[in-house]
Formats: sequence, structure tokens, C-alpha cells
Amino acid sequence: MFGLIPANQFYGPAHQENGQGLEQQPVMVLPELTPERQRAIDTAYENVARRMRVPLVLNFPILIAQVPYVLVTRQEWIPQRMFKATWRALFWPFAGLVFWWLAGRGVEALSASFHSVIHPRLRWIEVTWAVLFLVVGIGTFIGIVTSTPDDRRDKDFMALMYGGMLWGVLAGLTIIARLRQWRILQSNANPVA
Repeated sequence: MFGLIPANQFYGPAHQENGQGLEQQPVMVLPELTPERQRAIDTAYENVARRMRVPLVLNFPILIAQVPYVLVTRQEWIPQRMFKATWRALFWPFAGLVFWWLAGRGVEALSASFHSVIHPRLRWIEVTWAVLFLVVGIGTFIGIVTSTPDDRRDKDFMALMYGGMLWGVLAGLTIIARLRQWRILQSNANPVA
């Protein structure tokens, strides 16, 4: 079924001699690409590209955590012979669990603070990460506001911006939760008579 075609037959004319004359070989005619078919192909490609950008948006802190390595080596850490998008889609969700856990603790602490409960108690390391992501979120918001229309058409750029804003909002919730916890502790330490 799968065989090698000699070069003279592959690049030769679309006919073959069989001793009794020339025999026409069938010629494959490709269908014309209509505008509807082109739109369908573009939509399918955009769906695939969107699926590859989702890990970048949702696990944006992994990109931020790689900045020291990128500054030294001038490239993102990726195993040899692996595509960047595949590595991000496979590894980043697992590595991002740590950051999602931190964000979840912040949201849980904020929710509990509305009932004057300090649980879970946020530590300063969590707040430090939250401040870093809040600064990045503010920077990406400024980046979106000041970007040109050409930049807004670049979907990878916008994916980075949305990821930064998402994590800026989550970090802001964590910081608000820590401030509310601090106020609850202050009010319990100095009760008004």
C-alpha cells in the first residue's frame, strides 16, 4: 500500500507507457477554495489557537515565576524537542496549582472576613505574592488602555494582558482579605467599652 515512487515517475508527465501506447493516469483536481470554506478553516485554526492560549491566561503566574530564568538564558525553560504550546498545556496547569491554591485561600479568607472570622489566616508570603501580582495586574491594565489597535488585534498579546488582569484582580482580593483580617484583629484587641 505504501511504496516508494521513483523520481522519474513522480515528476514525469501524468501518463505511462505500457507497451501498447500511452495510458492516461488519473489527475487529482483539488476543489476550489470558496469564501465559506476559507472562513471554516480560519475558524477551526482560531479554535485551536485559543485552546493553546488558555493555559497562558489561566496560569499567568508561572510565566512571572520564570522571569529570572528568562532574564539569564533569554528563553523560556522547555524540555528539548517539545513544542512551547504543548509544554504550557501539559505542565503549567500542574505548576499553577500552587498559585490557584494561594488565590483560593485569599478568596476564602475574604469570604470569612465578612462574618468577622479569621480563617484561613493569611501569611505575609501570600500577601507578598499578591502585591507582586497586583502590580503586574495594574501594569497590564495600563498596557491595555495605552495599547494601539494593532496591539489589540494580536491575540497572544491580549492573552498575556487578560492573564495579568485576572491575576491582578485575584491578588487584589487577597490583599483586601488580609487588610480585613488586620482590622478584625485590631478591633478584637482594643474592644470598645
